[in-house]
Amino acid sequence: MQTIPRDLAPDGEPVGTVRLAASTTSLRQRVLPWLPAFTRRYSKVRLELIEAEPREVVDMMGQHRIDIGLVYDFASAPGPAYEDFIAEHLYTLTWGVLVPPASDPDPAGASLPEILEYLRERQWITSSRGPEDEAAIQSLTASAGYRARVQHRVDALDVVESFVNIGLGVALFPASRPRMTPAVLLDTDLASVHQRIFALTRPAWASWPAGRVVLENLRSMAAA
Repeated sequence: MQTIPRDLAPDGEPVGTVRLAASTTSLRQRVLPWLPAFTRRYSKVRLELIEAEPREVVDMMGQHRIDIGLVYDFASAPGPAYEDFIAEHLYTLTWGVLVPPASDPDPAGASLPEILEYLRERQWITSSRGPEDEAAIQSLTASAGYRARVQHRVDALDVVESFVNIGLGVALFPASRPRMTPAVLLDTDLASVHQRIFALTRPAWASWPAGRVVLENLRSMAAA
């Protein structure tokens, strides 16, 4: 009890445990790069990382099991209002459609209507842990007047890439992620399949020094 005023004082030294939950991709690309320097600079802050998808993050926030949660949605399928939390938009990622190499017909360089027609007969691979990806996929194909056929549900993007590479289907895939196989990423040039990432915090939490420095690092990575 004696340390609480010190740890929570807005102008105090960052001290305490900060629990952060985010997807595998967000942890790998937006947290791990700054973590070593952060640990050296803020030796009294203990950062706990939890891998979780948006619905899991919201549940953990509601149960007070985490302090910061990174969630995402797609422009064509907005997430919930997050009425109990502060949702700060951090950054937006461009996604495309990953297709097998040497596809027949070859959609590389095709126009958007041609790409959508190519996708009409394809099976889709989507997330096994949340509805966000599939909602964006159905919005994309609905613009061409049909409903996507989801065949496989996979969580990890590296597994998704492996599925696509051997011809098991097509999938939404982030343009910024390095690919390890010959699978081809098609640029749909549609904002509807852009992924938006938000940081969830609690209204009473903003002045907490330990949490504030974590959030500042997340913002810095978003701006990089």
